[in-house]
Amino acid sequence: MLQKAGVVIGDCHKIMRILRGFHHGQIQSPRTSAAAGISALCDSLCCCCIAMPKCLCSACSRSASGSAAAVSPARPTIKYMLIVYSTTVLIVALAALSFFLPAVLFQVRSNHLRIGGRKVEPAQANFVMPHVGRTLYGGSTSGGDARGWGSAAARSARHGEVMMVTANQPLPCTTRRGDWIMELALRNKLMYATLHDYKTWWSTELVSAWDLEAAWNKIPLLYILMHSESPVTQGIEWLLWMDDDAIFTDMNFTFPFDDYDAQGINLVIWGDPQRVFRANDIQGLNTGVFLLRKCEWSRQLMAEVAALATPSIRRQIGNKGRIAEQGALTWVLHSQSAKWKDRVQLERNFTMNGNWMDYAGKWVKGQKTLVAPVWGNDKIPFVVQYAGCQMCRGHSENGSWHDQGVRKCHSAFLEAYTFGDDQVLSSIGLRHLSMETHLVRANEGTELYQRHLRMTRCLPRFLVIGTQKGGTSSFHWLLKEGWHQGVQVNNGEKEIHYFSWDDNFRKGPLEYQKRFDGSGERLGECTGERVRGEVSATYLDYPKAAERAAQLLPGAKIVMLLREPVSRLVSSFNMKWQVEICGKLTWTRSDCYNGITSVRLINENSVASKQRLAALAVWNKCNVEKKRLDTDCLRNDFVAKLTERIDAEVARLDGCARSNHDDIVSCLGLTALEQAHLYAEMEDRNFIWRSMYVDHVQRWLKVYPPEAMLIVPSEALKEAESFKKVMGHFAGLLGLPRAGPQVNNELIDKASPASADGKVHENGRSYVGEAPADLTIRLNKIFCPKNQELAQLLLDKKMIGKVDEFPWLATALKRDVC
Repeated sequence: MLQKAGVVIGDCHKIMRILRGFHHGQIQSPRTSAAAGISALCDSLCCCCIAMPKCLCSACSRSASGSAAAVSPARPTIKYMLIVYSTTVLIVALAALSFFLPAVLFQVRSNHLRIGGRKVEPAQANFVMPHVGRTLYGGSTSGGDARGWGSAAARSARHGEVMMVTANQPLPCTTRRGDWIMELALRNKLMYATLHDYKTWWSTELVSAWDLEAAWNKIPLLYILMHSESPVTQGIEWLLWMDDDAIFTDMNFTFPFDDYDAQGINLVIWGDPQRVFRANDIQGLNTGVFLLRKCEWSRQLMAEVAALATPSIRRQIGNKGRIAEQGALTWVLHSQSAKWKDRVQLERNFTMNGNWMDYAGKWVKGQKTLVAPVWGNDKIPFVVQYAGCQMCRGHSENGSWHDQGVRKCHSAFLEAYTFGDDQVLSSIGLRHLSMETHLVRANEGTELYQRHLRMTRCLPRFLVIGTQKGGTSSFHWLLKEGWHQGVQVNNGEKEIHYFSWDDNFRKGPLEYQKRFDGSGERLGECTGERVRGEVSATYLDYPKAAERAAQLLPGAKIVMLLREPVSRLVSSFNMKWQVEICGKLTWTRSDCYNGITSVRLINENSVASKQRLAALAVWNKCNVEKKRLDTDCLRNDFVAKLTERIDAEVARLDGCARSNHDDIVSCLGLTALEQAHLYAEMEDRNFIWRSMYVDHVQRWLKVYPPEAMLIVPSEALKEAESFKKVMGHFAGLLGLPRAGPQVNNELIDKASPASADGKVHENGRSYVGEAPADLTIRLNKIFCPKNQELAQLLLDKKMIGKVDEFPWLATALKRDVC
């Protein structure tokens, strides 16, 4: 019986050993009536345990001489069996009563039970306010009226003050960006309260942690705040509750308080009357946001809801005991509709609780309507709630917490948050760069905007940001040679790397300004009126470049040269491989490996000890009579190292795809690296990711509008005629004449110094080998989905007219290619 009840047999053994010790003298005790009682108890326990095979009882008597005698196990009598049976029945009955009694009492209080054929009136619950020491709930409020609006003085003050109440957990969030998201959500609420002169109460404490935890916490918190003697709510008429995952998106909207006053409404909450009052549907209302009048009526309602927190009552009213405060409020309104219905407004005249999934991607910056209607309405919702996202604590699975599924909420949250925040910032002349970033810029015409224009007058107005091995050298050469008299590029070396390399960025904008003509002791002081710009191929994919550029040059025009991904990858690796073999000779000879004829040349051209060791290893393996390097051996070395790098990077990217990181940049750890380590990572280990252009274009679109960008296929630079069209589009982007005396298109017919075959397009360096066919097929499969995303993005943003301009994008969009 005990085994079935879950009692550990070892416990019985322990008790029996102790009791036997008393009888056998191993534990000394006086021969008193107490000892006799222990002996009797031993006998009883022995009889109870005899049915268990492992519980062996000994006789509990001794002979007069004190010698121990073995006694056969005692048999249970009918008397003992009746006692055990009766005790068991009593225990079970008491357990059942303790479980069902609260539910029965609740049913009686809720007018749902009739006792003796007579309906029993519900009893009022009593709550004692801490530190006040008197009953606050029960009976009528002195000085109030039937609606429970408080004193006449309070009623005479039309539209008394409003307090917005919200709460979040006191501990740090467990998700990667949880604390930041919660900070933004809180800021959103505080900004709305500031605009409308609301008081605020931000709670991080559990008021009654032992029974009203988690979502239930709002109930006792509001109950306390609504106490008439509460010092923090003196003069407050309305309490506006906001869940931590709800944000305002229409910052100018206010509740129609006049209508609520005229109708005697005390509770305003989104809901459907049919689903609440008739169907008792837990989804018929939403307790994430509601407006509650500070009065005794509201306190009574909160008390009724709190009474349902008892687990046994939760099981009685549904949802298998997992009912939360939303279901409890629904049950109270349904079961006691006569008492509460007249003072409840289930608001459906405006969107009080918009579901975030319905509104994701439908915001238009600066507009008062959505891109597409939601449930037939294209108006901006008052509030959007991110229920189910769990952006702070994440999701629990098999005992561990993770933030999978949270990341998809982040972009939707930032989009809606920025939309609402722009309405606040506009009052001080600011706006977000885009709806996907926290960066702001001054509105045109403001004093701050004019100041920024003056200080950045001598800085670039356009940036050619890459891609690496995409024709940027030819583009820079053309501009530097004077293709257009209205354009000026930087002096000195081709690439400044100001926004991508930390050391350069730390020098400040004045040093950046001096890279163009060397003049100026102050920002904005320079000679000439030509349009300045620069070409740095690292800007496209280095993680910090986009935001840095947008902060300093918010009005700049952006030019991207995008090359077919596989050919770009092989070209980039070819350069890296040649540097490893040739060192400095790489930049003076396109087939530098043919110039390596001795160990002495390797030592003279080395750029680092690691590079020198790699070059010596290849020399030892591939030299022919110590006079030259064998081409076939070099080709095998090229293919082997390329395959090795691709395999390693694919494994890293696959690991990132399975991880909980917010994006690939954070997974690769690129944002936290210092310049030297970042350069090594980007140039040595990220050939595939740098060719995934859609990731990089999206990063730049977060801070620059599509109309400020020009996307150019690198393949268009191969022929002079298509190159001329590209340069015409470039001149139009800058607002310069496309033809005339200022334009020298004859330069386009000439090959740049970087050309290896005498053609217009930069071929860079010769190839000792190519990627094998199987590796090329594998890379195409990797890039194909990303190319599809890029094509769709460029078309959606109207950044290209038609996808045929990029043959490799057009191929990706064909059915069943990927």
